[in-house]
Amino acid sequence: PFTIDPNDNQVVYYPIRNKLYVTTDTDQYSFTNSFDSTMVGWQVLTDTLITDGIEFTAIAATETSEERIYLGTNLGRVYRVDNPTDIAAPFADLTTSILPDDAHVSGIAIDPLNGDELLVTFSNYNIYSIFHSTNAGLSWSKVAGNLEQNSSGSGNGPSIRQVEIMALPDGSRKYFVGTSVGLFSTETLEGITTTWTKESEDQIDNNVVTNIVGRNSDGFVAVATHGNGIYSGYVVPDSVTQTKNPAIINASVKLFPNPTDDILNVIFELHHKETVRLQLFDVLGRKVKQPTTLRNTVIGENRFEMNVQDLEAGNYYLEVAGESFRKTLAIVIKG
Repeated sequence: PFTIDPNDNQVVYYPIRNKLYVTTDTDQYSFTNSFDSTMVGWQVLTDTLITDGIEFTAIAATETSEERIYLGTNLGRVYRVDNPTDIAAPFADLTTSILPDDAHVSGIAIDPLNGDELLVTFSNYNIYSIFHSTNAGLSWSKVAGNLEQNSSGSGNGPSIRQVEIMALPDGSRKYFVGTSVGLFSTETLEGITTTWTKESEDQIDNNVVTNIVGRNSDGFVAVATHGNGIYSGYVVPDSVTQTKNPAIINASVKLFPNPTDDILNVIFELHHKETVRLQLFDVLGRKVKQPTTLRNTVIGENRFEMNVQDLEAGNYYLEVAGESFRKTLAIVIKG
């Protein structure tokens, strides 16, 4: 497995066996449509796993402002690495007694708006297979619910192959798991009583689901199966997202001064407290600053000062996105 940093597409994390490699400048590589390999620009984190036969099998990176990745292994261990572009960053072992021993970690999904919340899945049969954490992996709870025949994980429950968490425009969450017998979802995690509902019985049906990718801005989700194609749909229909959610239509976001070469003031109004994320892009869609996540917002007017002195003169786009709205505005940086 490998993952691209959601906050910086120049950064790629690539675990190989028991080591984690990172590159922070993908622009240095040229693609010539021919097979090649290189170690130029790749560094390996100095911390590593020493257990015989252990290999990384799953990886996910946070979309929030904290730099963090989570990793799982073929022997049931789960790790967190904070500031993973620092090659001296240590692996924090998150494995506790509630997680199954010597099991294969098949998937990791992180809440897009909360880097401390994640789901981890295990694909082995006859073990408990889905675990949830709200404190960055310090503790875990079982949430496989009706996907397990018995609360111990024994019985004829399916193999869990992949997992995804979607933060929808109305502020709700949708949790998906791909299994050996199809796609399942839930809107609420309630421990061992969680109820997972089968999706797309007329198309995906009982096919093995190998991957799930969601786009939180509009509820789009794509599902890959083993040998039966790729399917896509919307968790929230586009018409609902774009026209029936008044918070999205009426979200007020103002920028001044614009143009600027110093401080850009961002003013937005909220109808309720929610996490808001600011991301700045150039005209090619590349992120030019680390995203800013505002958690301590208030009902009514909110103000934020963004320092843009380090940006070259030109045109940029600022995306201001909350749990119930998303706005993109053009800005000009003066020379």
